[in-house]
Amino acid sequence: MTLGWEDRTHVHGRRRTDGGVEFGTSLPRGTVLRAGDCFVLDDERLVVAVVERPESVFVDRAAVGAGVGAVRAITSATAISR
Repeated sequence: MTLGWEDRTHVHGRRRTDGGVEFGTSLPRGTVLRAGDCFVLDDERLVVAVVERPESVFVDRAAVGAGVGAVRAITSATAISR
């Protein structure tokens, strides 16, 4: 089941596998699903593995020589895919 970051942080609700099987989840608060986590669906006799969807992220870097307590300045921002 391919999930983006926000979908991997939702702990309660309905889910749908990439193959179209629907099921509900009720996970402990604060749970974040990671690649390789699995759901065992007894009724379907199915194991569903979590796959993290590649997403663009921004990386910022502090200015060189910025001391403790200095305001961070973005010197570059690059969109990358994980």
